[in-house]
Amino acid sequence: MKIATLPTLPRSLRRLAPAALAACAMLVAPALAAPQSKPDQVFRVNPKTNKASTVTGTVTKDGLDNVKVTRRDGREISIKSAEVIQIAWGSGSSAFSDGGTYAGRGAWEEAVQSFQEAAGDSEVRDPLRAEARLQAATSLMALAATDMTRFGDVASECDRFMTDFPSARQVPMVLAMKSRAQWLNGDAAAARDGYRALFETGKGGAEGYSAIATADAAMQAAYAAISAGDNVGARELFDLAAAAFGAVESENAAVAAAAAAGAEVAGMGEAITKAASGDAKSVRRTFESAAKSSETSAGMAAAHLGLGHAWLAEGDLRKAQFEFAWVAGLDHTSADRRAEALVGLAEAGIAAGEPGDANAAKTALRNVASQYGATPSARKAAQLLESL
Repeated sequence: MKIATLPTLPRSLRRLAPAALAACAMLVAPALAAPQSKPDQVFRVNPKTNKASTVTGTVTKDGLDNVKVTRRDGREISIKSAEVIQIAWGSGSSAFSDGGTYAGRGAWEEAVQSFQEAAGDSEVRDPLRAEARLQAATSLMALAATDMTRFGDVASECDRFMTDFPSARQVPMVLAMKSRAQWLNGDAAAARDGYRALFETGKGGAEGYSAIATADAAMQAAYAAISAGDNVGARELFDLAAAAFGAVESENAAVAAAAAAGAEVAGMGEAITKAASGDAKSVRRTFESAAKSSETSAGMAAAHLGLGHAWLAEGDLRKAQFEFAWVAGLDHTSADRRAEALVGLAEAGIAAGEPGDANAAKTALRNVASQYGATPSARKAAQLLESL
């Protein structure tokens, strides 16, 4: 039996499903510093009309509650943080600008050093220093995608952010990044607890914690719990995530779509947990039903991934390969799922044990190492690759 070939994506889907260089790409993509002669630009959305607009000036506060901008005419404008989409930083330090240049080139070590320099410069205004610290952590995450020993540095950088800027608008993002880094560094229990704390804070209505980010924290906590061997906790957290996603109300189409997708995936939490704990056979029909009834791309991909694990557990390697290949090639919604599918594809090939399967398995595992180094499956892929 030959290992299944990954489906070929149409050109339009290939654009939608680039391999994520690092988890930081899922977490944050802010605009970096423009030439210093330019003012800052705050992009905001009106929650009532869902229309975007831009406020130009100098950002003097970037907090969980609001963002304050001083315009060139001296007038100060206060914007609720929940309405802020992105800030394009204009006036800043040369180190911050250099960091953006290095990051654009993928020179992550140099980017880290430049952003850390800007973050530690007392002459730089606090909002920009906070952004520089976030970008230092983000660049470290990208660096760690090719060097697992650096995930601990990401967590440390996030701690530094929280010490220096505990009320900054980016706090929920930084807390999520720290939990992610802990997970990828091998401490899934700490990640579970961190994500859960983030969820509890957001659930309590804390200012600056969006409903969608709060729900996603519960979902990530559930997956981290599975990695930590806490299946009881995982089931509870999936239930909390399903309820939180279901409660999201938004006129924004993208937010509504993300909530619907999250609710579908979290709704499979019981089956996902059983499959991960080695009881995949018992939930195959659940995943088969979900694959037919899912209305979102994420829900459909989660169902196909579950089916891959179920068929692998039952020893039907050809069907398992097909399902894993489907997810690895067509799921444009989650780098974590694609990486897990590639590992499953390799496991099915190894189990087949026929000529050529070992090489095909190595190819799949090397793809995880080269394209998905910042996913939970990367560590397992590296271990399997060493055994071949």
